[in-house]
Amino acid sequence: MRKLFCLTVLSLLLFSASTISVPNVLASPEEKHEHQKESSHDHHRHWKKYNEYLEENKDKIVPYLSTYLNKEQPELEKLLQNGSELHTLVKASILSKLGKVDVTEIIAKKESGQSFKEIAKELNVNKEDIYTEMKKMKEKIKNNS
Repeated sequence: MRKLFCLTVLSLLLFSASTISVPNVLASPEEKHEHQKESSHDHHRHWKKYNEYLEENKDKIVPYLSTYLNKEQPELEKLLQNGSELHTLVKASILSKLGKVDVTEIIAKKESGQSFKEIAKELNVNKEDIYTEMKKMKEKIKNNS
């Protein structure tokens, strides 16, 4: 009888351990941004659309970044000519402004292999602030058309 009781308790413990749901400790669904809820196909489509937007508005973006960063436009165009992508320059500009460092420093860190996420963490720049700044930038460029 004792053996049966022990087996019953053991099986209950094993069964209940396998059905315990563990909450997501990193972020609840309410804390996620809309883009984090997208499937990988949607994310790819969003990325493609973003790059198309940048290319279509390149003639407005570089002058805007020049004013935004208080830098001469030829200096930013030189970064593009030296191999930086437009989307990299936009993200680097935002991190530069929020992190209070020169954009060339951000580009150099990116070229040395650091991700924007790592650079932002190093500069104590919050992801939400980056998204807010990107939205502001897009709206201002749109309104200046």
